Amino acid sequence: MKKFITIAIIFAMTLTVLPVMGGMVVTANVGITGLTATAANTTDDTLATIPVTISGTAVPLELVTFTVLRVGFSGTPTVEADIVHAGQAMTLANGSFSYVFNFRTDNDGGTYFVNVGLGTADGYQQTRFVFAQAQHVMPAFDAINAANASTMLAAILEHGAYVGFDMVAFEALTPAQQQAVANIVNSIKAPLTGANYASVATMNAGFVEAMAVVSVRNATTLAAVRNALSAPPFDISEWDNYEFFSATWFTQSTRDSVLSQIAARTNYNRISEIEAHFAEQVVLRAVQFVHYSNISEVVLDNISMLGLTAAQLNAFNVLPAASRAAVWRTLSGRNFTSGTMLGSAFNLAVREVTNQNQNQNQNQNQNQNQNQNSGMGNNPIFVPRPDETIPTDRDPEDGYRDPVPNAFNDVAGHWAVYYINVMAWENVVSGMGDGSFAPDATITREQFVTMLVRAFDVAGDTYETTFGDVYAHAWYADYIARAVAADITRGMGDGNFGVGASISRQDMAVMAQRLMNTLGAEIGGSNNASFGDQYAVADYAVEAVAAMAAAGIITGFPDGSFQPAGNATRAQVAVIIYRLLSATGR
Repeated sequence: MKKFITIAIIFAMTLTVLPVMGGMVVTANVGITGLTATAANTTDDTLATIPVTISGTAVPLELVTFTVLRVGFSGTPTVEADIVHAGQAMTLANGSFSYVFNFRTDNDGGTYFVNVGLGTADGYQQTRFVFAQAQHVMPAFDAINAANASTMLAAILEHGAYVGFDMVAFEALTPAQQQAVANIVNSIKAPLTGANYASVATMNAGFVEAMAVVSVRNATTLAAVRNALSAPPFDISEWDNYEFFSATWFTQSTRDSVLSQIAARTNYNRISEIEAHFAEQVVLRAVQFVHYSNISEVVLDNISMLGLTAAQLNAFNVLPAASRAAVWRTLSGRNFTSGTMLGSAFNLAVREVTNQNQNQNQNQNQNQNQNQNSGMGNNPIFVPRPDETIPTDRDPEDGYRDPVPNAFNDVAGHWAVYYINVMAWENVVSGMGDGSFAPDATITREQFVTMLVRAFDVAGDTYETTFGDVYAHAWYADYIARAVAADITRGMGDGNFGVGASISRQDMAVMAQRLMNTLGAEIGGSNNASFGDQYAVADYAVEAVAAMAAAGIITGFPDGSFQPAGNATRAQVAVIIYRLLSATGR
């Protein structure tokens, strides 16, 4: 790096000047920008002086004065002994200036401040340089290497300038930020051979990395993150997944969401950690915001990040193209927080699609066999609703057909087994991807809406809603759009649909009633049920709960309660959709 003399030069020479670049102390801003002090590199240890250059930019054709103070002194000189050198120069027509003076090599080693004045302006601005002889460099190098977690900050403050650390930038940090840099400098050397930096160059590299990492940790805004990542030693164009990050289909808002995730994290310790987090966030935000047709390459290019086995990946690869697209649609729009979480969802989606394909094939084969045996041709088989007092896991009485075969491995003996099986064979409900149905698990709002729309074939256009938590390419987006267009759902009232939230029994009743209204179905009933917790039903749901209960669509519990705020289970939903279909003659 230009700002530090190379390690070969440091050890070959008896003395040198280590410049401190890029910073200045503004005692009074007199209008100078880019103020720096640098020294000419040399290996000649016989020279009595070394040239030091002070440069910057101010107003054109103006007098600039330079006062080099004695080592360690940074104030306004009051006696001649406070001054090592004084001089002046004129700015050029473009406002730049460059002043060179010969620095005596018999001066003491340490930090030298330079007061720079402009014309008749009051006050001065400061820059500084460090004069270090070989006997200064090695003790400083050894002292920093010998420091531990509790002493590293003090070691850097005392010795950092002698090994070329940018102390101007370091001292501009807050005490907490300085401690963070010191901790990283110490942590970088800990795993090295002998827990020591091997050279001044590697020590400087550790310090530069620590400063860069802390700059990202302190960046709490998008602009700050962009600035931090655009400065050396960062080069994100060489990072994994940058080709996706910079792709035209990866929108600016999606890029901002990646950077926002980086800004939100404050515990980085190495640049490699920032790079890995960047690569992960590119994948996760692509899944969340990018059209599902574009996320396949991003995900499949990062399979190791997802923690998938070869067998799991092969299960995806053998799927037909339409089924693979269904997997991407299932993942699209979801906010995953880690690569392994995405991997688990990917694996589950593959299993569920595979299971659905198997169920559909089995159902088609069974229907064909039954149609052939009964002479019904291609006419659909109608399975009437049984008397609920009759067990539904064996032959129904009074002329009902044989029981529907179990579609899942965990529904035998369940109170809702008949309804679950019928809805499964009609492709209204599906399993968990492992052969189970999980009848007593809760169901989310988007899952319930999807089942309603599928069961009643609710028509609608592609996604056009304004819910803040529904992304246009999420697997459920079109179903929610159809439900909104049909006035089945209106969201949570706060601008969101409530994606991921379990649906309550009273909300289920409201959506069911709105569906019936949309269909123009009259579902009267004589059940004037009065629930013991009727008072707990929300105002917006009172009418719907009463109507659904009167029609026998959604009934209460044995204790006389309705439990309006309780979460609906998958089994209950299967039963309710079955009853809705039966009530409308479908």
